[in-house]
Amino acid sequence: MNHVGAPSESVEARVRGIVEDLLTVSVVSVDVDLVDTGLLDSLALVTIIGGMEDEFGCELPLEEFDPSDFRTITGIAAFVQRVGVAEALPSAAADA
Repeated sequence: MNHVGAPSESVEARVRGIVEDLLTVSVVSVDVDLVDTGLLDSLALVTIIGGMEDEFGCELPLEEFDPSDFRTITGIAAFVQRVGVAEALPSAAADA
């Protein structure tokens, strides 16, 4: 289990899918800066946070929230994994 650093590929893939679905965009790389490319603004950030909470069946701990964690897919996945929600539940798609 990764605690700090690179997130697992499965968590990264789930996060990428959520971002692409919710924002109706195609992210060319997990390391592309979503803010610099104009894909992420404050409204999109709130949308992504809600999507993460729905996907992982939890509330993200806002006391540990740092907006810089949400600049890339890798950063979002690392945050979700670091706060321990990525391992909490299987993908919502698996429940369907």
